[in-house]
Amino acid sequence: MPILTRYLSPEQYGLIAIYVVYTAILGSLVGVSTLTAFTKIYYDEKYENRSYLSISILVSLLSALILFILVYVSGDYIADLYNIQLWWLYVGVISVFFENIISVQTLLYRMKSKVFKFGLFQLCRVMLRAGITIYLVVAMDFEENGPIISGIITASIFMVISIYVLYTNRSLSLHPNLEYAKHALRFGIPLTPHVLFGALSTTIDKIVIAIMLTKEELGIYAVGFAIGGLIKSLEGAVYIAYQPWFFQEISSDKCDNKKIRNSSYLILIGLLLSSLTVILISNIFLQYYVGERFLKAVEIIPWIAMAFAINGIFTMANQVVMYKEKTGVISLITFSSVLLGVFLNYILIETNGLVGAAQAILLLMSIRALTMWIYSNRLYPLG
Repeated sequence: MPILTRYLSPEQYGLIAIYVVYTAILGSLVGVSTLTAFTKIYYDEKYENRSYLSISILVSLLSALILFILVYVSGDYIADLYNIQLWWLYVGVISVFFENIISVQTLLYRMKSKVFKFGLFQLCRVMLRAGITIYLVVAMDFEENGPIISGIITASIFMVISIYVLYTNRSLSLHPNLEYAKHALRFGIPLTPHVLFGALSTTIDKIVIAIMLTKEELGIYAVGFAIGGLIKSLEGAVYIAYQPWFFQEISSDKCDNKKIRNSSYLILIGLLLSSLTVILISNIFLQYYVGERFLKAVEIIPWIAMAFAINGIFTMANQVVMYKEKTGVISLITFSSVLLGVFLNYILIETNGLVGAAQAILLLMSIRALTMWIYSNRLYPLG
């Protein structure tokens, strides 16, 4: 980011932000949450993991093909509406499908507790993408196209690596049990609206900014969101470790509710302290990190950092609801939060300008977390 903010304008950052929103929405649709279903059945001996995982990949392929056709039909309209290049839309579908394949391998690393391999795999991905992006933007002058191209190049390389590792480790079956598809879709389809609206709930601010304000302001907001969103990355890393542990613990005959509850409290405290650290550091060093053109982003960071810290409550409570397979309720809560998010963003952006979008995110996350916590506690009290 410190390099890109010197070579890209706020408006160019705004265009990239629109692409990020687009791929986030696609990512919620590819695979229709069948990988989450696999996570749940991983410790259940009545399912054969290799066959179930193969079903998940087939579903991902079919859903990606459907999305590709939809882009072919409506791509021109979307590109004109948001003033982005048409080929970005096609690249987005391919990148998201490749990332879905990659997530199969990273999921297996998580479920098998291969922490070092998982960390090394992810680190190499991040470093390669960053290196290619900097080269394309700085040396080749690809401007806003640089991050898009680097994304598809990196995804292609690591998709091939993932397929190779999955094949050599015999993690897939060439003759998947189609009966598993019924369970995977029965679990995943009701959950997909939750994943979709979950993506929208954290991107609706950018969509409303793109409509109500300028792409330059969207670019500034995107930088502030990215820095405050470090807490989202931390929360995601915690979730990656927490989810398999939670399902293993709660599925045990000797489930320790107190242990689960105390772990949740520690995670929440850690997220809150981390958000305060991000806020403090950004107030002191942001001008050196992003440059003068993006300095207004400092107003965005505190709201976003606290929002994602509070979102940790939603994420942990959500696991209880998924364990009880009440995925339809999850989708209902998330759908309602998107509708509320549109209203809050419109009102607060109209009132407070750019910072209003960040305030709306914090308020929305707080309401959603409280609702999910109350419901999950009624469904399965942890004491």
